Amino acid sequence: MTNLKHLSVCLFVLLFVLSVPVVHAQISGSSVPGEIIVKYKSGQSPRELAREIQVRDDVLRKPIVGQLALFIEAIQRGFHGDEPPSEKLAQITTAEQAIGVYEKQHLFVDDGTSEEIYLLKYNAPLKPEDIVELYKLLPVVEYVEPNFLTETSGI
Repeated sequence: MTNLKHLSVCLFVLLFVLSVPVVHAQISGSSVPGEIIVKYKSGQSPRELAREIQVRDDVLRKPIVGQLALFIEAIQRGFHGDEPPSEKLAQITTAEQAIGVYEKQHLFVDDGTSEEIYLLKYNAPLKPEDIVELYKLLPVVEYVEPNFLTETSGI
């Protein structure tokens, strides 16, 4: 009798699995006009750079400590060949102005990480591929891609 129960449970599960519709998502070759998705390197997003600039400015307001901190920062950046956050933010701002960004939306990833991924909407009359190539030149960008359309189909 136990084998018959196991068989009936297995049959029920199999029928249930086969009756549930399966949805497939597929990226099509087209993208949303005037939109790109940009992922900035860790600590390099416009929001993080602005925060770093604010902290730096707060430290610099302190008379002796501020000057010492500025001197140490200059030495460290010289060794690493790194640009100050204000320069990085200026590069991002220049790129955004060049393509006419009129909306930036911070996208939240639902995996527990704090990824700095943004949807940028722009009005420049350029192909998304050209915009992607422009953003790839920015050293603070980890990746950039057009906002591809996805098609779903149920079986």
